[in-house]
Amino acid sequence: MLGIRFEDFSALGGVSTGGMGVGALSATAVLTEPDTAAFRVGGVEGTGNLVAEVVHAEGADVVASFASGPSATGPAVTRHRHGDGEAWYVATVPDAAGADAIVDALLQASGVEPVVADLPAGVEAARRGDLVTLINHGDTAVSVAVSGTDAESGAPLESIALAPQGVAFVRVPVLATVSATL
Repeated sequence: MLGIRFEDFSALGGVSTGGMGVGALSATAVLTEPDTAAFRVGGVEGTGNLVAEVVHAEGADVVASFASGPSATGPAVTRHRHGDGEAWYVATVPDAAGADAIVDALLQASGVEPVVADLPAGVEAARRGDLVTLINHGDTAVSVAVSGTDAESGAPLESIALAPQGVAFVRVPVLATVSATL
């Protein structure tokens, strides 16, 4: 289903200052900076840690390859179409930037659209039917561009100001999808 063949975990253990050879990573060894493996998704560089698995794409599309580390040039992220869906595989534990880039690529490939586009940092938007709930989790006031009707007052809106920790309820009609049978 994943369209890959797995070969090795390829652990990214780190550099030991406790000696050389098989016993270098003994219980008394002190690890310095752990090894990492770089990869790029959608123009964003991510860093993988813990593992840089050795996988081979066998039907899967390679979304990103490792640029460094023990699995350099091998697939870091793959996507395989299967049935009516897709299976994505990430061959490392990505840092925050890498995880965000992978999720962005996955969302773009799936066609999922945000409830409200271009939200300020720290603002959450959730939709339940025509009702959109906006929550500012931040410590500063923000303005959110949203066309609709204030659910409490009925006033039309093009944007709404949210105080720190503020909440707003906006009616934004869901565009109905109409399908015709011929």
